[in-house]
Amino acid sequence: DDLRALSLGGSQLVNAGRVEEGLAMTERALELEPGDISILYNAACCFALAGRNERALELLERRLQAAGTIYREWVEHDSDFDGLRGHPRFVALLDRMPRVAG
Repeated sequence: DDLRALSLGGSQLVNAGRVEEGLAMTERALELEPGDISILYNAACCFALAGRNERALELLERRLQAAGTIYREWVEHDSDFDGLRGHPRFVALLDRMPRVAG
C-alpha cells in the first residue's frame, strides 16, 4: 500500500514488458488516492508508456484540474509522453498549462 512504490513501480513494470501487472499496480495507487497530484501524473505516464493513450489523457486532464501547478515544460520534456506528442487532446492540454516563470 505504499503509494509512491505503486505509482512508480507500475511504470517500471510496463518498461520491463509486464504491462498488465504494471497497469494494475498503477490502478491500485489511483484507488487508494484518486486525487493525489503525484499519483495522477505518474499514472498518466504509466498509461502513456503502455500505449493506453485515452486513459493517459484522461489522467493528465485530471492532474491539470487538480490543485497544484503542472508546468507545460515538465510535460513537454517528459519522454513518457512521447507517444502522445501529435495527439490533438495532448496538444490542447499543453496549451492550457502555464509556462515556468522567468
